[in-house]
Amino acid sequence: MKFGNKSYPIVLVHGFMGFGEAADFYNYYPYWGFGPHRDLKKHLNKRGYEVFAPSVGPFNSAWDRSCILWAYLMGGTVDFGKVHSEKYGHARYGRTYPGVLKDWGEKGAHEKIEIIGHSFGGPTVKAFADLITNGNKEEREGTPADELSPLFAEHKPQKIHTVTTLSGVMNGTTFASLWGEKGMKAATWAAMMIASMIGDTKAMDHYDMYLDHWGVMPDPKDRTYKYHSPLAYKDGIKAYAANHMDSVAMEMQVETAQAINKFQTKLDPDTYYFCRRSDRSHKTEKGYYVIDKDSSFFICNLAGWFIGRYTAPKLDPYGVDETWFPNDGFVNVIGQSAPFDAPHCDLDDPLKAKPGIWNNLPVEHHKDHISWAGMGEKRKVFFNYFDEMVDGFKKLK
Repeated sequence: MKFGNKSYPIVLVHGFMGFGEAADFYNYYPYWGFGPHRDLKKHLNKRGYEVFAPSVGPFNSAWDRSCILWAYLMGGTVDFGKVHSEKYGHARYGRTYPGVLKDWGEKGAHEKIEIIGHSFGGPTVKAFADLITNGNKEEREGTPADELSPLFAEHKPQKIHTVTTLSGVMNGTTFASLWGEKGMKAATWAAMMIASMIGDTKAMDHYDMYLDHWGVMPDPKDRTYKYHSPLAYKDGIKAYAANHMDSVAMEMQVETAQAINKFQTKLDPDTYYFCRRSDRSHKTEKGYYVIDKDSSFFICNLAGWFIGRYTAPKLDPYGVDETWFPNDGFVNVIGQSAPFDAPHCDLDDPLKAKPGIWNNLPVEHHKDHISWAGMGEKRKVFFNYFDEMVDGFKKLK
């Protein structure tokens, strides 16, 4: 089945600890479907859509993921930015990609793209859309003109038709904040040590962590397929763990997420922005919230128990109170909503959306955080939901 010129390529961006189609693991257990019988990419391909599910790193920040995504789409070597890489202490350049949409921005079927992000893929597509629309002033001012990546340029032909977040960690999640700075740093150290031990092994063919620019693992072309002591990569681990604004763990905290949002408020007047949200919790007699017993993922029950009762004085400046208790098992409903500092509205029908503003669509009470990727969903219901979503994109100007 073929569609008209308004059927633009669809880019699916995975969340925290997720993976894309470059991972061998995706071939038999795709992230977008959580099983071969629910492979969303293959389903949409059969319907005539051009779909990409890139790997952008399970532990990378939204900025670093955006830079990888740009190189993946347009081709070339990943440039994390001269100013950014010097500020946060990692290599400026990363892996090289052939490019899957090198003609993005040219008239025709590739003039624009539709981009969808799940969980931490939400902040990723938000950051990416911001760079596409505005570039980055710091990089323009701090980089020689002949070295500047086109991603950071102020005006470029590449455009995004729609930006959609699925339980995106847009304003942060209190589940990340309750760990505190010390707790998150400890978790980060643990994750980076594991990454350094297996980052040079065959495991990376199946689940690549994309942390070579941090010096936590070798470049794939230098892989020797051996285990290593974390001590060999302690400088890279230390550099990663020291950051707030270039660390996925910290960026999911309410405090950091809202600080980042303040710099990403200038939206493209021709792009449609959607927040799709879920809530699988209910209020108890004590006034707290817990996840419904029939939630598809048991970890949601545990995380949701904490989210449904957690507030703290340190979060008072960010508006966190009992209204933040409703959640989908990982992210507060308010956390999934449009960035507070950006123009936004609540909307019942996505086909009535206006561009240049974030549209909060109705909260869906039949989904938990992992349902968006297919876990616990019936195949037909899962496919029909996305069919309606992407078919709707074609009806927008």
